[in-house]
Amino acid sequence: MQNLLHNEKIASDDATFANQLSVGLFQAGKVAFYGPVGFWETYRFREIEDFEWDYHPLPRNKQAATAVAMRFYCVPRTARHPQLAYEYVRVLAGATMQRGLAAIGNGVPGLISAAESDVFVDPTTPQREEVFLEVLKGARFQPVAVNWSEIQEQSAAVLEEAILLNRMSAEEACRTATQIANAGLDRREAVKGRPRLPKYWFWFAQFGVALVFALVLAFRLLRGSVWRDKKRLNNQSESKPRSKREERQAWIFLTPWAIGFVFLLAGPAIVSAVLSFSEWSPVQNLQDARWMGLQQYQRLANDQTFHTSLRVTSLYAIFAVPLQLITALALALLLNQKFRGRSVARTLFYLPTVISPVILGAMWRWMLDADQGLINQGLNTVGVAGPEWLKNPSWIIPSFILMSLWTVGAQMLVFLAGLQSLDPRLLEAAKLDGARSWSRFRHVVLPALSPVLLFNLIVGLIQAFQIFAQPFVMTQGGPGNESRFLVLYLYEQGFRYLRMGYASTLAWVLFGIVAVLSLLVLQSSKSWVHYAGGRK
Repeated sequence: MQNLLHNEKIASDDATFANQLSVGLFQAGKVAFYGPVGFWETYRFREIEDFEWDYHPLPRNKQAATAVAMRFYCVPRTARHPQLAYEYVRVLAGATMQRGLAAIGNGVPGLISAAESDVFVDPTTPQREEVFLEVLKGARFQPVAVNWSEIQEQSAAVLEEAILLNRMSAEEACRTATQIANAGLDRREAVKGRPRLPKYWFWFAQFGVALVFALVLAFRLLRGSVWRDKKRLNNQSESKPRSKREERQAWIFLTPWAIGFVFLLAGPAIVSAVLSFSEWSPVQNLQDARWMGLQQYQRLANDQTFHTSLRVTSLYAIFAVPLQLITALALALLLNQKFRGRSVARTLFYLPTVISPVILGAMWRWMLDADQGLINQGLNTVGVAGPEWLKNPSWIIPSFILMSLWTVGAQMLVFLAGLQSLDPRLLEAAKLDGARSWSRFRHVVLPALSPVLLFNLIVGLIQAFQIFAQPFVMTQGGPGNESRFLVLYLYEQGFRYLRMGYASTLAWVLFGIVAVLSLLVLQSSKSWVHYAGGRK
């Protein structure tokens, strides 16, 4: 496949599973080969009448092998009528239903008599369904207790490095994919040997925070009352402290916030911190969580996908945040001028910020399409060949940076508010002193806007490290891992692979990175942020 695509150039990288589902390139006759897939994918090809087509088994080297993927029926232990459910499952697995499945063509019947019947192996059609029975001799069942979705996704990213991006040989890609699969198998066995967390650890973590918070509040209230009494006795000229009734009313109004803070923020944060040292899947009971200690963080240090995600996210933040600030400030300066239609222009520039990022991602995916996209079509009209924005690794990060400029309206409004609060007498004084436009902007406007600039910088930095919806909609992290941003990788670990422990580890590392960067910016602001009254 790598040779056909890059050397002989007779294959297309459009023949992917996603494009087959959405466009149907094989049925349309635009690709001559599609796969490898199971029989469950070929039922949609039965309507083809414009050309002949057939199946062919996978190529083999020293030994034929394929995986068995199957559907199965279960009766939950909570079923109200287990005997009736059992009889229903027997009917589904019986000859009549299995022959009906064979007639539909959406899978190989599990019943041998139905699979070998003329309903499935139909001699009157050109399709060779018996291929799927022949390969069963070398087929293997996958271990059930292994997270195959994670292994499959990570292996697919490595294979894309060879097949789509041509960055490594096919042999190297297969060796790396094998290492990923073996590491997943070994990790599963290692987790089994780890001790379980205490039985009621979740409730201790959640309500322990509430208890500590209540004790701190009680201590502060008691300490504050004693301090106020002493102060009133020592200084009779002080105003009378607030009455206990007013204080109780204040805490009554603060109670909803305190409850929400404890049970929706502080408590879950502590639970997440515990999980970052553990391994747990949400399909398990909480008492099945296994204590891993620092192994999760050690795994993170050796996780190449995490390293790639961190590099991709950092590159995006380094270029996107300054460009957003410059663009937002330029728009604010422009829209601060008096001209007809200024309010309409402000609304139009702000409007993209209130549109769902999912909708924006879908729109930009169409606009950046290499063949049918609006941007490349516009470039073609002036004789410029547009790049493959979302397929070429050199253009993926620039594509997301370009898209980020679409939503600078919120930062523009903050800058605009700062410009409108600027004392016009300062600009008039500078103008009387002979300062030109650039000097007035550099020495008067920018220092006055420095607190606003600090706010937009920190908010933009946090948002850059939290980008998720756009890559999820547009690229799903590919090709390879070139657009697998940190939050996207965190989401995949927690909600696609159901590894909440490792996802919590990623979340706390991400929190640490953003916190350190924000503190560094705040620390540096002492030398360049100027406040009214000369206070820094």
